[in-house]
Amino acid sequence: MKLLFAMAVAMMISVSGCDSASAADELGTLTLKSQNGQKTCSFPIVRGYHYYYMGNYGCTNDEFYTFELTGVKAGVEIRFCGGDNCDRSSGGEDDGNGGDCVGYQDGCFRYKIKTLKRYSSLDSFMFSEFRGTLVGYVPHSSFKMLEVHNSEHINGKLSRVEIKYCNESDFCGKNPGKGPE
Repeated sequence: MKLLFAMAVAMMISVSGCDSASAADELGTLTLKSQNGQKTCSFPIVRGYHYYYMGNYGCTNDEFYTFELTGVKAGVEIRFCGGDNCDRSSGGEDDGNGGDCVGYQDGCFRYKIKTLKRYSSLDSFMFSEFRGTLVGYVPHSSFKMLEVHNSEHINGKLSRVEIKYCNESDFCGKNPGKGPE
């Protein structure tokens, strides 16, 4: 009888161990929406540091006004950019010239957020709500601001998204690689 009980407990532990391992791999989803909400574009969040050009993923460039987060793990960094390279300068450092956003160019913005909750979810946050925020500000309980580079026109100007979720074993570099298709 004790042997039967021990085998049953071992099976329950192994099954629950498998379930928790697969749940750990699920990092959530980022969904972008057009002004009227009829067009959407979703990106499953995966481990690593990836970039996504809107036009290369079945999404229309310069069309999205809002984003949603669904079940996103805490610690995920997401960068929304109006410029194609999402870069401060050719070397990635802020040298004052704005990188692919030379000076204060219309529609050229960068906003980087970091999720705060274990399973961050958010319905319809408008990109224009980023305007005027400061680094460290928490515009929603699901995320805080890590980078702010404003532009007068934000809505409908999104060109690129970068998503990063890494730990030491992921070997993420300084620059993102092309996201999975």
